Amino acid sequence: MTRSALLVSTAIGLTFAASGPVAALAAKPHAPGAFLKKSHDFQHAKGAPARPARGGHPAPFGLKEMYVVDKWSSTAAPLFSGFQVIDTTPLSCKKACTVITDTVATFASYYSYNQVALCPTVDGYFTNGSCMSINMSPTGQTIVPQLTNATAGAGTHTAAFYVYAIAPAYLSGFQIDYHVYK
Repeated sequence: MTRSALLVSTAIGLTFAASGPVAALAAKPHAPGAFLKKSHDFQHAKGAPARPARGGHPAPFGLKEMYVVDKWSSTAAPLFSGFQVIDTTPLSCKKACTVITDTVATFASYYSYNQVALCPTVDGYFTNGSCMSINMSPTGQTIVPQLTNATAGAGTHTAAFYVYAIAPAYLSGFQIDYHVYK
C-alpha cells in the first residue's frame, strides 16, 4: 500500500470511528425530524413576525459609516420554540441609508435536532441573509455569527432582532452591532 493510500484509508477510518454506528445506518425516507438535517430559511415560517427581505443590494464599498448602535447581553435566557424578539432599536437616516447588522449569539440546547436562526428586521422586513437555520450542538454551546444588510429610506426606522428556535433552547448571550451607512 502506498503512503498516500494509507493516509486516505486512515482518514476515512477515523471519520467512521468518530461518527459512531449511526453513520453506517441508512436514513429512512420519512424519518421523524429528517427535514431538520438541512438548512432552512425561516423567513417564510408560519407565524413569522416580518415579511421576506426586500430587494436590494448590499452596501457598496466606499460608503461612509454614519454611526453604530451596539447592544449586548451576557444574561442567559430561555427560548421557546418559534420567534422571540430579543432587541428593538430606533435608527435614523437623514438620506437613504444601508443598515448592516453584525451579530454573534451563543445558544445551548438539550435536543440534538434543534436549530436556531437569527432574524433581524428593519421596518418589518427581514434583512438580506437573515433567518438561516444553524444546527445546534446537543452537548455544549453553539456560537452563531451573522452579517446581514437592508436598505432604508430617509427618516426614522425600527430595527428589531428576532431569534427563531425549533425546540426550546437557551440564549446564553449576544452582541448586535447596527451599522448605518450613507
